[in-house]
Amino acid sequence: MNLILQRSLYFKEGFDPEGGISSENKKELLELLEAVKDENKNIPIRIYATGIFIKLVPETKINFIDEVFLRTGLYFNIIDQDLENFYLEMALVGKYNLNEHLLLINIDGGSTELLVMYGKEAIKRLNLDFGIGKIISDFPQINEEI
Repeated sequence: MNLILQRSLYFKEGFDPEGGISSENKKELLELLEAVKDENKNIPIRIYATGIFIKLVPETKINFIDEVFLRTGLYFNIIDQDLENFYLEMALVGKYNLNEHLLLINIDGGSTELLVMYGKEAIKRLNLDFGIGKIISDFPQINEEI
């Protein structure tokens, strides 16, 4: 699998669990998805989202998924932290077969997933409801040079 495009959109700006992402962000995201689809007509496109999209209330989540599908023909999968943890585990099973504990950490903007593995088996999972966005907002000087 090759990366075909990388772009940062700041969905947290103007986000509301009941209202969803801002209209500007939604417009930019939909235009981006349409462009990617048009430029890659022969490639199946799958969308998986985590982070802030998990915080949408159920009705808003369904409406957003429907809107994306109606506009682009693409299904916008919003996966919860447990499924994100499972994907992290599956991506790494077999790559590390240590006879000691291994801690895998997945930190994104709004959440953090911790996975403790021993050999090829996940023995503990922990999902935290904070990520790098919370750290940066609480400690704005964290990236300043000392």
